[in-house]
Amino acid sequence: MKKVLGQMNKPSAIQLHRAMEGLRFTVQDILPYITEPTSLSYGRNVIYHSKDIEVIVLHFPNHSITDIHDHGDSIGCGIVVEGELTEFSYVINKEGTPELVSKSSAREKEFFHISERHIHAMANEKDERLITLHVYTPPLNGIKYFKSIKECV
Repeated sequence: MKKVLGQMNKPSAIQLHRAMEGLRFTVQDILPYITEPTSLSYGRNVIYHSKDIEVIVLHFPNHSITDIHDHGDSIGCGIVVEGELTEFSYVINKEGTPELVSKSSAREKEFFHISERHIHAMANEKDERLITLHVYTPPLNGIKYFKSIKECV
């Protein structure tokens, strides 16, 4: 992974996606990087970080969800390693609060993309765990958190 991603210099969204497609790994390869939740409702482990790239493994126990957030100026690409991801996408309404505009899902081995300033929450609505692998450029910085999803329903 480091060999492929470490050579990238300010990659585009397409380059991130192609790099992710080129990675050859199994759930067994990711197992050592899975962390249990501590202060968040999900486990989060940064497994690679350079000036241009950040790679994160997320572990969502059953029925867990992130707060609504953006990714600052970063773009990203992710893949579902195990389980099924549900994404809730938002826009900020006239009152300045997140308003749900869509809900989508991704299953094992399916990719998902995060555009600059995209506002969303990610969830595991299933009884089994969810493991995802994310690659961001530039590394995450300036993330804005909004109200929790529970406050917006």
